[in-house]
Amino acid sequence: MESSSTGQPVPPRAPSTNTVLTQAAVDRPTPMNNPFSHSLTSTLTVKLDRTNFLSWKSQVLPTVIGHDLDEILLAGIPPPAQLVSGEPNPMLRQWKRQDQLLLSWLRASMTDAVLASVANFTSSHSVWRALEQRFSSQSKARLLQLKSQFSTLRKGGQSISDFSDKVQSIADSLAIAGSPIQDQDLILQLLNGLGPEYDSVVSGITARSDDLTFEEVQSLLLAHESRIDHHNTVADLSMKLQANVCLLLLHIVLLKRQIVVV
Repeated sequence: MESSSTGQPVPPRAPSTNTVLTQAAVDRPTPMNNPFSHSLTSTLTVKLDRTNFLSWKSQVLPTVIGHDLDEILLAGIPPPAQLVSGEPNPMLRQWKRQDQLLLSWLRASMTDAVLASVANFTSSHSVWRALEQRFSSQSKARLLQLKSQFSTLRKGGQSISDFSDKVQSIADSLAIAGSPIQDQDLILQLLNGLGPEYDSVVSGITARSDDLTFEEVQSLLLAHESRIDHHNTVADLSMKLQANVCLLLLHIVLLKRQIVVV
């Protein structure tokens, strides 16, 4: 017990109702005290529609796995027993809370058209299974399309930077589709898509005993592209100079003819 400045005992203060939190209040999930809910709202940048299941899935899975909820969503573990030793099982309440939170989040990440197709499902796992079944054939077709695009990539009139970005972009899409490209295969496709003007640098790269990264190969190609542009610029200047000289000589010849006639 505290004492006042006069030495008289001071009775203990009653707890403030504003600062007392019951365990039930702490456990009660709200948007403010639920870290999973907060992180989910800022995680997904793509809403699921009829065309982007693979991209959407690539954002959903890391978040769910990171929160240790993948068994509920992916494996569909059954709910715990309602009673334990004749008493309500607290684990059942926790399971329902997590499952319904996942379900609510999944629904919020869909467009209206997709949401309507799974509106009757009442668990997160049933929604996930329905989506995978619906988009599985689409995903396979998309994967085949990406592989075909990747194997037929050609630089053409693109710059090295633009062509490299295109190669990397399709490789990223393949990774999202579950078929990642190894670094050396990525480099090989980049080199195979180049024209004959890059044969010398391609030969130098493939003859090396050490493994180069994609970025290192890109740097070598950019340097070679710069040399090609320089030589083309010099050649253009030379041709323009020759054309100007020819034009000047023609003027001189015409001028001499005019003088002779006079």
